[in-house]
Amino acid sequence: NAEYMGARKFIQPTMDRTEEVREVFGLFDQNRQGIPQAQLSSAMRALGIEITDAECASLVHSAGVSGSVDLNTFTRLVSQRLQDFTNEEEIVAAFQVFDEQADGTITLASLRNVLVMLGAERMSPEEFDMMCQKARLSGDSSRVNYRQLIQTLRRL
Repeated sequence: NAEYMGARKFIQPTMDRTEEVREVFGLFDQNRQGIPQAQLSSAMRALGIEITDAECASLVHSAGVSGSVDLNTFTRLVSQRLQDFTNEEEIVAAFQVFDEQADGTITLASLRNVLVMLGAERMSPEEFDMMCQKARLSGDSSRVNYRQLIQTLRRL
């Protein structure tokens, strides 16, 4: 379901991203010798991954990478970075920041903010509306049950 792709990326980050990773790799692999480490954080940000240069350097160091980064290594680094955000409790914690009533729900405006925080800023208004329809509480169309939303997105 393409309409959920933007939100699904933060819930299931490695799903259906292979082509996108290859495309971004190609954009940054100008000389066909890999992505220079100095541009690696920019390449990851092009995929919607929030990462600082220092975090990227640490990721590269922990992976034992030296020199330019080839496609396989780039894919592995992207997956490793994204897996940091797949823990459901971390995702719930991001939603709880906006849960002013402490009832497991947030407003639609807050949901949009959470999704931007989690990297789904490229989601169109239509995609956002369709996703929200799946997780609204019965009787209150202005609030979304975020645990239900997470489960809905995981099933897609």
